[in-house]
Amino acid sequence: MEETTQNTSEQPKSEKIMDQLNEKLGDFKEKAGEALDTAEDKAKELWDKASNSEIVADAKEKLEDLAEGAKGLWNKLVDKVDGDNPEATK
Repeated sequence: MEETTQNTSEQPKSEKIMDQLNEKLGDFKEKAGEALDTAEDKAKELWDKASNSEIVADAKEKLEDLAEGAKGLWNKLVDKVDGDNPEATK
């Protein structure tokens, strides 16, 4: 009979411990969810920055190509006006 009394007195303790564990687990799950959301936001932000950097680099390269082309056309125009370059008149 002593065993039965001991088991019944331990039962509320174990339920209390399980409730505490479930509460802590819930808190942990909530904090983990918040951390995951933050990490996802940071990752998206970094991805956007990297993507923008690539776009800027591509745009810069294309602008440099356009500048070289424009410079070449300008030189041909100047040569044509000055009459220095016979090929420019073609």
